[in-house]
Amino acid sequence: MPPGDYVSAYEAFVLSTGGEGGLASQQFLDSVRERYGLDQPLWIQYWRWVKGFPKGDFGVAMSLGGMGVAELLKERLPLTIVLNLLAFLFALSLALPIGVYSATHKYSISDNFFTLLAFIGISVPGFILGLFILAISIFWLDSTYIGGLFSLKFIGEPWTWAKIIDFLRHLPPPILAIGIGQISNTMRIMRGNTLDVLNQPFIQTARAKGLKESAVIWKHAVRISINPIISRIGVFLPEIMATEMLVSIV
Repeated sequence: MPPGDYVSAYEAFVLSTGGEGGLASQQFLDSVRERYGLDQPLWIQYWRWVKGFPKGDFGVAMSLGGMGVAELLKERLPLTIVLNLLAFLFALSLALPIGVYSATHKYSISDNFFTLLAFIGISVPGFILGLFILAISIFWLDSTYIGGLFSLKFIGEPWTWAKIIDFLRHLPPPILAIGIGQISNTMRIMRGNTLDVLNQPFIQTARAKGLKESAVIWKHAVRISINPIISRIGVFLPEIMATEMLVSIV
């Protein structure tokens, strides 16, 4: 991190852009430091910041004109949660059946194809994938719905059916960028779990009883092999959140 506080960085920025006078005067800068407690020792600044947590005071975003962090969270966190949940459900809806299919068609052309795609999806960072998806989407989707979650005319406007439809039309690129990595990871886990379960004695017993292969797989094998996936949901959600932060910047 650069030396100094935000006010020092702001002063350097104003002076570098040719600004002077009121916005860079020492009196103005000192008043900003005093207002936000930046003239206090570091440990006092930290204690004031931590002390506000129980009251819902998480400080201010200096780069946004001193807007409260709690206000920013209230404004943006709901959409972040919705986007992450949709990406999570999208990843599970594709990864689970593909993983089961790959396990039941072990070493086939389709299995090797999905395995290759999974390795690519795991290897490519989310923000690079986001740029690639944006570039492809320009040729397949209306450019009006590329970038951001709303069209310019709906930003800051109250929710209406038109705004909801506009929001839904903006969802495919970010959901793909966020979900593809989790699809790849979850598919590999599901494939491995299903292969292990298919070799268990109770599966052989179910087949010996004359059950249909679909019943053996989906009623008996999948019910066991999906348990590790469910236990990893607590890990998947933070991973998706971290990916979403980078994708949002892109």
